[in-house]
Amino acid sequence: MSLLFENIRIRIGHYLNKQKEVRTTLQTARPADCRRIIILSDQSDNAVQKAVTSLKSQLKVVCPRASVVQISYCSKQARIDNTRISDHNIEYINNDDFTFFFRMKNEAVKKYISEDYDFVVLFTNHKHIYLDFVLKYIKSPLKIGHKNADGGSLNFVIDTESDDVAELSNAIIGCYSMMFSKN
Repeated sequence: MSLLFENIRIRIGHYLNKQKEVRTTLQTARPADCRRIIILSDQSDNAVQKAVTSLKSQLKVVCPRASVVQISYCSKQARIDNTRISDHNIEYINNDDFTFFFRMKNEAVKKYISEDYDFVVLFTNHKHIYLDFVLKYIKSPLKIGHKNADGGSLNFVIDTESDDVAELSNAIIGCYSMMFSKN
């Protein structure tokens, strides 16, 4: 696909993304009652991959009964570590998984999107059109992410001092735990 064609497609995607407004109420399960969590991430950066692994292990401690699944964007040029390919809780998406008008073609991701989650973590520190589209369609009362990644779908935004993903991981766990510390 030519660069011009891809840029036009992205502009159409941004327009369509603004058209779909999703309203949710901020009412979520306590960490001990949390059953399903989904993480959306961009696998193009090794630091993000390590931070997501750390976030998953922290979530297992905070929410011991929860199953954690992950949808990761991976560009066609990026290489995926073989240990990650064998992990059945990670589903990879790329540009080819969307039609020209950003309809999802990947059946496995469609299955994940159709399920309900206790909360969603958008784990990137920049706006990402493909992950934002997936985020809009996921049914969850709580959608957490970084301020710089908010395309209008997040209902709990975290602003860290730096763009360090490890700091974002700690802030997500801290904020989620703090929501229920007084109750």
